[in-house]
Order: sequence, then C-alpha cells, then structure tokens
Amino acid sequence: EVNTVANALRERGYERGDAMILIAGNSTEFLVAYYALAKIGVVSVPINLLWGPNEVGYVVEHCRPKGAIVEPMFAPLLDGAALELLQTPLRALGNGASAAEPDVQVGDRDPLSYMYTSGTTSAPKGVVQSHLAVYIETLTAAAALNIDDEWCGLLFMPLFHTAALNAAAASAIQMGGRIVLMRTFDPVAVLEAIERERVTYFFGLPIMLRAVLDAHDAAPRDLSS
Repeated sequence: EVNTVANALRERGYERGDAMILIAGNSTEFLVAYYALAKIGVVSVPINLLWGPNEVGYVVEHCRPKGAIVEPMFAPLLDGAALELLQTPLRALGNGASAAEPDVQVGDRDPLSYMYTSGTTSAPKGVVQSHLAVYIETLTAAAALNIDDEWCGLLFMPLFHTAALNAAAASAIQMGGRIVLMRTFDPVAVLEAIERERVTYFFGLPIMLRAVLDAHDAAPRDLSS
C-alpha cells in the first residue's frame, strides 16, 4: 500500500525535495502517507492537531509545501491555502498505481520531515529531520525499549510528534513488532486494549498514567503482559 501511494504521488508530479503537509489523527493511513512520502524523497510536514488555521497558515507560508494529505475532518485548517488537497482514504489515490518499489534515489541526509515545534515562546521552528537521523533514532529507541517481534506498543500519543511517530511506531516496524493505534486517550480503553491485545509497552504524560492507575483500581484488568 505504501508503494502504490508513493507511485501515485509521483504520477501526480510530486518529486524529491518537495514538501507536503500531513494532517491526520492516529491511523494506519497516517503511517502509509508518511512512508510513501519518504520513499520518493518528498518531505513530510506533520501538523499539530491542536493548532488552529492561523498556526497552520504560518507553517504553510514558512515551508511552501506543494500539496497536503488531509483527513477530511481537518480540511478546514487549510481553508484558503493554495494547495492541492489529497484527502484520505488513500486507497482511492493508490488505485491503479504500481505496487513496485519506487525508482527514486533518496540521500541519507535528504530531509525526511520538517517537524514544527510547539511555538510556546515564539513562532514554531521547523526542525529538519534527515533520513539518517530518523534511522538512527529508530535503532536507538529499539535498543532502549528492547523492541523485538514480540513487542506490542499501544500508541495514543499523537503521531504528529516524533516520539510516537519515530521512536515508537517506526522502531516497531523496523524490528517487526506490533502497534495498536488509538485515536484519543481514554484510561478505560487503554486498560481494555492492554488486556485484549496483550500490550507490552505504552507511554503517556504523568497525568495520563495516573488516570490509568485510578481506572485500574476502580475496575481491575489483566495487565500481566
């Protein structure tokens, strides 16, 4: 699926070095889009879903993307932007495209993504992540977290942040592990997922961990995994 989307994007004129906005919640389609863009050397620009149109407009003006892959519910964030909007589901985009490995030369130090900071003290900064940097990040995280093919990570933290996207999701994919994606955080749903999917790892903010512990105290689940 990654290859078909990558080849479909090439057929639409997207080339190595172009930038592309990516706006979606936690989903397999987010990951398909991210890896499809990486395979053809197009730079992903994941958007913080807590931003409004003004913040998104600033990023569009700053990085000058050629287009955007957008989950339909978030399309209003790009109102007025002069961009080609490719809305999910991505299967429609990939229909008819080749599933062969894209024939594109991508350099180790080519930019893979522009990760914009939260902008808490000033305008967001576009941090350039190279393919090599992300590759090293995945290997380092895999070693630190003991990720292997029996590892199962629960991800409710947002994929637009490098911690979930690269340190967890990409590392799991790299090592043959498994990922359980959640759209939003809910402590009861977290406990249910751990029990049902035999989750071995998850991470969250301290207040989230407290909520999970409290929910477990109220209605215990099997957390042996």
